[in-house]
Amino acid sequence: MRSLSVLSKILGLTASSNPHEAKAAEEAANSGPQKKEAPEVEKFITTYYEFPGNFTTNLRGSRKFLQAGIGVSTQYDENVITNVEDHQLSLRSSILAVMSEFSEQDIEGKSGRDALAKAIAAELNTKLQALEGFGGIENVHFTSFMLQ
Repeated sequence: MRSLSVLSKILGLTASSNPHEAKAAEEAANSGPQKKEAPEVEKFITTYYEFPGNFTTNLRGSRKFLQAGIGVSTQYDENVITNVEDHQLSLRSSILAVMSEFSEQDIEGKSGRDALAKAIAAELNTKLQALEGFGGIENVHFTSFMLQ
């Protein structure tokens, strides 16, 4: 109650002041720092598809080869994944073609793997656009990545 009287003096409240104002002032004094509210963000469900097996190909200008497990994701509807499944054979061929265009130096480090993933996504979307009229692949993910 002492904090209420100190707060009342600070705010200039008297015994004849509105009791609701006094209670609000006390609650404000005891509530501590205010927290920011997170903005409402529209959320979408992400759907993943992993191609069965690994992709293995020689790298450009090298005797080494790359073996990778690959998956894709989308926040569009299930039609995108259905299209990926329906055209898996063609898409696998496109993935191998893109992988073989990269050199050993091109795929070094995280930035190299990210560049390869973006190139694969672009090629898959181009192929799906030609086959179905819409791509929809937003990300390519490596589930395994081995250079030998």
